[in-house]
Amino acid sequence: MAKNFTLKAVTLLEMLIVMTISAGGFFGIVESMRQISYARLATNGAKAVVNLVRTTKHQSMLLRLLPDEPWIYGMGVKFYRIHDNSSSYWIAERIKYKAFLDSTGYGTLYQKYPDTPPGINDLESVAKSSSYVLTEKVVLEPRIKLYFYDKNGDLEGGNETPKEFYILFESLTGVPHFYTHEGNASKLSALINIDGFLILFAPSSSVLYIGKDSDIYLAPIQTFNLKIPNNK
Repeated sequence: MAKNFTLKAVTLLEMLIVMTISAGGFFGIVESMRQISYARLATNGAKAVVNLVRTTKHQSMLLRLLPDEPWIYGMGVKFYRIHDNSSSYWIAERIKYKAFLDSTGYGTLYQKYPDTPPGINDLESVAKSSSYVLTEKVVLEPRIKLYFYDKNGDLEGGNETPKEFYILFESLTGVPHFYTHEGNASKLSALINIDGFLILFAPSSSVLYIGKDSDIYLAPIQTFNLKIPNNK
């Protein structure tokens, strides 16, 4: 004897509920993929910056007096933000800290690194046309944010401050010095009594460590006790 089967009709409301749940899941997956992509870009940017910092230090330790310019106290990396009409982004740029010529018109073989912070006019960008031909800058993707910390994990800056951050390596010795710059001041502000500095590249978990103990390396955020800003 044949059995009778009845088909239950799917209502429009049920279809809308299923479609809403499916769309929510789809957009959730897309957003997760976007965040993973941003984190990968930030990690790649961090790797490029750590290479820039390392080569800058090595180059500073190998400095010798050149015939076309005075002695240089050291090489460094300047971190600063560029704002345009649509977005803003961070740049890490190689710079040099130049000394003035003496009364004879020549620089000496070695001059002690100054005790006072550098003046803005004492720092110059390193162009590829000069005697320094290594990569001169790294331009980070606009969605990458930088956060600056001291070695103890205390927040020193953030998405807006400091507007400019400097790491200068002494010539020959390679000892790092840390500075910030705000407003129109003629000199940088020295960050004293600091044994090392940390830079977080968000939204990745990559942290660049630069220490006065000559360490420069990239590590996961879990390695450090950092206070993460709420606006990360």
